[in-house]
Amino acid sequence: CAHEGVGGICGTGKTATEPTTIKNCYNTGKVNCIYDSEHAGNCNAGGIIGFFSLWNNMPDVLNCKIENCYNTGKITGNISKWVGACCGRTDNLEIKNFYYLEMEDLYGVGSGDIGEVNRMTAEQFKTGEVAYKLGEGFFQHIGADDRPVFDSTHHEVLYNDSQYYNVHEYDDDYEIFYKRASDDIEKAKSTREYGIDVENHPNYFNAS
Repeated sequence: CAHEGVGGICGTGKTATEPTTIKNCYNTGKVNCIYDSEHAGNCNAGGIIGFFSLWNNMPDVLNCKIENCYNTGKITGNISKWVGACCGRTDNLEIKNFYYLEMEDLYGVGSGDIGEVNRMTAEQFKTGEVAYKLGEGFFQHIGADDRPVFDSTHHEVLYNDSQYYNVHEYDDDYEIFYKRASDDIEKAKSTREYGIDVENHPNYFNAS
C-alpha cells in the first residue's frame, strides 16, 4: 500500500495536471491502517480512498471527485481522525452521492471537506433505497440482496408511493420465474400494495 493511506479502492491519490474521478464503485471489505512511528508518512484509511491531495499544494482547479459510490466495510485505524467510510483525509476532493453503512465511531470523512456523504442503516441498504439513489449501473434483487451490486442479471430498483421495488420480467428458468412471482405475491399480501399498472395493463379484477 502507499505510505500515506490505504483504501478499499485506492490507497493514495495525488494529481497536478489531470482531473481525477472515482465513480460508480463500492467497498465491502475491511480496511485497517496502523500508524508506525518508525516509518515516514501518515496513516489514513478510507472505504474508497485513504488519502487524496493535489500535488505540491496546486490550486484546486482540477475538479477532482468521488461520485456515486458506497461503503459497507469496516474501516479502522489507530488514529481515528484519519479514518472515514469514504476517505480518511483530503484537502481537495469533492464528494457527491456517497452512501455508507452506519457503524460506531465511523464518519464519512476522517479529516477534510465532508461533501455529499450519507449515513445509512442496514435496512435502507436492504430495501433498495441506496441502489435507487446510486442510479444507473447498480442493481439489487430486493428480498435477496442486502446491498446494491453491479450484476445486471439482478434487477433495477424503482420507486413509487414511498416504496422501493423491482419489476420482474419472465425468465425461461421456471424455478427462477416461480420464485420471483411467489415473492411478489407474499409481499403484496403483507403490504396490501399490489402495484397494478392500470394505464398499461387495464385488464384486471379486484378480488379483495
